[in-house]
Amino acid sequence: MSVPIGRHELDQLFGTKPPPGLESIQAMRWGAKNPPNDPQVSFSGKNVMITGANSGIGYEAAMKFVKLGASKVILAVRTPEKGYAAKQKIQVSVEKECKCHSIIVMQLDI
Repeated sequence: MSVPIGRHELDQLFGTKPPPGLESIQAMRWGAKNPPNDPQVSFSGKNVMITGANSGIGYEAAMKFVKLGASKVILAVRTPEKGYAAKQKIQVSVEKECKCHSIIVMQLDI
């Protein structure tokens, strides 16, 4: 059973919000100049499911959650073969940094 993420952890993941009253373009400019910090919150005891985890931002998110110690990372992908390839790459990338946690590949067809 996983433990829900608290407000403090969410704030660390998303960083500070732009000042109130900014228009959307101004908020985007503010965000470009003030990117969020690299989160170092522990995800020990938590399960994470990521869609599109075999490439792009989904792959990078899966890699990050494994490094943050998530108990179980579920790679939800359309093509299982690509998912297993991504799983292999993640395991090879993090094997020296941390113990490899449970990484599961699941086919997801929406």
